[in-house]
Amino acid sequence: MGARLLSLLGVLLWLQGSLTAGRGQSQPCPEESVGGQALLLVLLVGHIPECVLRIQAMQNGDQCSSNPCQNGGSCQDQLQSYICFCRAGFEGRNCETNKSQQLMCVNDNGGCQQYCHDRGDAGRTCHCHEGYTLLGDGVSCTPAVEYPCGKIPVLEKKNASSPQGRIVGGKVCPKGECPWQALLRLNGALLCGGTLLAPHWVVSAAHCLDRLRSWRNLTVVLGEHDLSEDEGHEQPRQVAQVIVPDKYVPGRTDHDIALLRLRRPAVLSDHVVALCLPEAAFSERTLARVRFSVVSGWGQLLGRGATALELMAVDPQLWQTDEPEVPSCLWPLSLQAHACPMCVNCDTDYMPCSTP
Repeated sequence: MGARLLSLLGVLLWLQGSLTAGRGQSQPCPEESVGGQALLLVLLVGHIPECVLRIQAMQNGDQCSSNPCQNGGSCQDQLQSYICFCRAGFEGRNCETNKSQQLMCVNDNGGCQQYCHDRGDAGRTCHCHEGYTLLGDGVSCTPAVEYPCGKIPVLEKKNASSPQGRIVGGKVCPKGECPWQALLRLNGALLCGGTLLAPHWVVSAAHCLDRLRSWRNLTVVLGEHDLSEDEGHEQPRQVAQVIVPDKYVPGRTDHDIALLRLRRPAVLSDHVVALCLPEAAFSERTLARVRFSVVSGWGQLLGRGATALELMAVDPQLWQTDEPEVPSCLWPLSLQAHACPMCVNCDTDYMPCSTP
């Protein structure tokens, strides 16, 4: 105990000398100041750049010191992490996978984080959606732009050590956590919901537009959350064009989809982000087998009661695709695209609002 007190006293004396030496001089860290209570004293007393930088480096450490990259891969140290750059023929977080094992896309998406393509005898390769780039491990994707599709900036900026997922189950979707949600208004009145697919494009349900004679009075609002107030994130956009499939028949769920082209593009932000539109193969092979999803919108809270003023979300369980019938209120558009519109002729116990 006496030795520790002497050590602390020595650090304090050194600090006093370094602080009175003048602001133009910078001192290195003493060996005894790199841990425990002495570290706290160094950080609290004065501004000693070299010392602090040295302490930070020692606290972070070299994440490559344990040689985590296998099969001859090279390691690049990161802040509390590392990246492996694999030799030809190997991939994975630690270059642990031999491509010669002929991974197939049909098996767990080939281990790819996003898209997988089979290349015959050459094996399969992974690639990423627009706005993302493939990492050195050959399977992982990382954002390459500020607002890539499918990412929720509000959640990304929260402390990763205390993740707070979306509030679902028919409860309020926290502000900014359903950033692709769109609201359709006709002559200022609430009409339906939709989903932002790209700055110029929104997808919704064709049945919402059955009685629409002209889209000139149709407005799409992005970044909306609370209908009762202007929160500063809303982006109203006029509609320039509406596209409905020729095979759509009012009253039926087949081809019940509509594309709306905005007159001015949406401005991507923390509260307005496009949802990723997947490749056909990935959608049919992987997404079609997903049993859970999230539906959001300003639907009726109970039965045919009052409409919610705040954006709501719920996670309905989906049926397996090989079952003969799926309720029309759980049909594909809303399952994959957060496109729950206002409640329109939909009697169901599964969600608080109707879906295309």
